[in-house]
Amino acid sequence: MPRRKAKGEAGYVRDIGVDMRFGSLLVQKLINVIMKRGKKQIAQAIVYEAIDALIAKADGDFDKGYAMFETAIQGARPAL
Repeated sequence: MPRRKAKGEAGYVRDIGVDMRFGSLLVQKLINVIMKRGKKQIAQAIVYEAIDALIAKADGDFDKGYAMFETAIQGARPAL
């Protein structure tokens, strides 16, 4: 008899939370994908620097820069 629930069973959903700066689940997932060997602060710096570059390209408009980030992520996802 297993002591843990199997991953496929209902109720086994880990909450990864949202990132501190943007409050976005998508950004937090990207940080977790980029993170290696538990170096979360380095991964955050990489992701935040990339998003800041997009905001700078959007003439400092936060909403347009973040929309460009979301569009890039949507373009990188596989279409099912």
